[in-house]
Amino acid sequence: MAGGGTIFSGANPIVFNTANPIPLFIIQALIIICFSRFLAYPLGLIRQPTVIAEVVGGVLLGPSVMGHIPNFSSNIFPKDSLPFLGLVANLGLIFFLFMVGLELDMRSLRRNFHRAILISVAGMCLPFGLGIAVSYALFQLLGDNHDVPFTSFFLFLGVAMAITAFPVLARILTELKLLRTFVGSITLPAAAIDDVTSWCLLALVVAIINAKSGLVILWTIMCVLGFALFMLIIGRSLMYKFLVYTNSFESGPSQRVMFVIFAVVLASAWFTEIIGVHAIFGGFLAGVIIPHDHGLAVHITEKIEDLVSVVFLPLYFALSGLKTNLSSLDDGLTWGLLVLVIVVACGGKIIGCTIAARFSKLNWRESISVGVLMNCKGLVELIVLNIGYDAGVINTRIFTMMVVMALITTFVTTPLIHFIYPPRFQRLLNDVTSEPEPYTKPVGDEDAEARPSFETTDARSIAELIHRPLSVLVCLNKMQHVPALMALMQFLNPPHAHEPGNPQAMSSPLTGYFTGLRVYALRLIALTQRNSAVMMSTESEDTMRMDPLMSMFRTFGLLNNISVRSALSVCPTEDFAETLASNSDETRVNYAIVPWSGSGGIDDDQMASPLDYFFNRGGPKEPHQGTSPQHLQFISEVFRRVSCNVAVFIDRASGGRGPVSVFVPFFGGADDRAAVYFALRFAANPNIHISIVRFIRSDELT
Repeated sequence: MAGGGTIFSGANPIVFNTANPIPLFIIQALIIICFSRFLAYPLGLIRQPTVIAEVVGGVLLGPSVMGHIPNFSSNIFPKDSLPFLGLVANLGLIFFLFMVGLELDMRSLRRNFHRAILISVAGMCLPFGLGIAVSYALFQLLGDNHDVPFTSFFLFLGVAMAITAFPVLARILTELKLLRTFVGSITLPAAAIDDVTSWCLLALVVAIINAKSGLVILWTIMCVLGFALFMLIIGRSLMYKFLVYTNSFESGPSQRVMFVIFAVVLASAWFTEIIGVHAIFGGFLAGVIIPHDHGLAVHITEKIEDLVSVVFLPLYFALSGLKTNLSSLDDGLTWGLLVLVIVVACGGKIIGCTIAARFSKLNWRESISVGVLMNCKGLVELIVLNIGYDAGVINTRIFTMMVVMALITTFVTTPLIHFIYPPRFQRLLNDVTSEPEPYTKPVGDEDAEARPSFETTDARSIAELIHRPLSVLVCLNKMQHVPALMALMQFLNPPHAHEPGNPQAMSSPLTGYFTGLRVYALRLIALTQRNSAVMMSTESEDTMRMDPLMSMFRTFGLLNNISVRSALSVCPTEDFAETLASNSDETRVNYAIVPWSGSGGIDDDQMASPLDYFFNRGGPKEPHQGTSPQHLQFISEVFRRVSCNVAVFIDRASGGRGPVSVFVPFFGGADDRAAVYFALRFAANPNIHISIVRFIRSDELT
């Protein structure tokens, strides 16, 4: 233990020692991280972002709540230790802003650009202008440092009220499945433009505050603009060539590539810091120049996001909470001004964006939804407020008011969108951009008169049942399911009778009656707390093109002359069944095929069956050994929600290439008719033998 004693020599491990701050820092980090994660769980149940838990955790640990416990703050968070905590937190903030730049795909700005730029400008100008009026009242009534020019004060508050938190908004759009709607397709690029503009304005404001004269301000602004252009033009080109040279697009970023990228991040942050702009602006620029081709930005994010999001970021936002003192809001005037700040910040943003969206030909419900989404501030606002607080522009009371405003505006976004823009009012992009699929009535739902009789053994009569195209929705969520599902699709797509040189294809009288197989491959990816999951959703086209499961299935379709259409959805695991149901309704398929994740074994007796779960076979024992409860719940929800026929596919992994025998018991009813139809699709394959046995109930004993 350098610079201090040990517990064996009687040293107190929680006493701060400037020569060795590590013991107390570790205690502080553990308390902050564990406390924020503890709060994140209940808030996550109501779809609130993690940043709210981190800030609320800091507020509870600070002077507002736990600071009232005797000797808590003086022992756990002494003032002398906060600079060390802040140093580590700011280093993490630089890399977090690098991740924000990574998440910002410049290609997304081209989508609905004219609408997005109109919404972004209107959504920034109106709250910025109203913020100037409010800032005058705050400056005169609550400001206690009139050495700070009013220009710097209103610029900071104006930027804080006008910004939109792009990272938080992207996650909200993903969780609410709005990315494929008109509202989501317009809001996301508008928020991206807002994000870029906000950081540029913040750099300008910081330059003005740190400058001593007008000439210094001019030099600072010119240096910032020159450096930004250098990074976006020359730096981006050099980075692209370096990544091509190291084959990073194909093989992913190596350790050498990550070293170069980290060096660029730190060098860029250092330069923007020494010219009078905060270091985070340099980290943001370093992220923007990383190309998004072949999912590279996602791979880089995956390498650093856990350390940044789990360790560094909670420290920074906990520091925001430690600076927040709710007891400073101690009179009616302060609370009245707090309400005014919230009304102006929310009203200006929502009204400005709503009017611009309505002018862009969206209906009123969609326009208001755009305004509510753009009102989300979250972590970006807190970063701006912390910079203003550290620079002495705003005092503790105003800082506390603005933190409360940021928390409220972020907290209400998800509930308001659920109320204003529920799924029944959502317009999907493909509702207009593509023709709807022709409706195919699910097999087994025919009227009794239209059903073919199973009394006859004539193959042609039976074939009339299947004289229609077959469309299936295949759920893809694990690589190990793909080979068996491809074999199943091949069985459902038998050889055609008119194929030349294929005498086996003529052997079955059923083969000529099959008119095609259409497969809709739905790739389900779990939406986690990681930023990379959100990036995969916002860049779904690139993700779907590069995803190995989708690539294998598309190639399989091309080689076997099967029509395969693919879709990708990034959503919480508890929404998998709902996503599958909505996609089955959109595509109007006959069957939805869901793989069963059983516990394979040496023999078939060890294979867990979904029937064991649904019928509770085996009594109180666990019949689904090796199958997660989440998957069991998913299968159960699929049966409950999906309106078409559902087939749970159990891969026995027999590995044989010989003939396959299929036994189908027929008791009657829609499910059994669907099973017979499914089996008859197999019958056209010469390697499959189908046995269908009809069971008839008899009152006589046999």
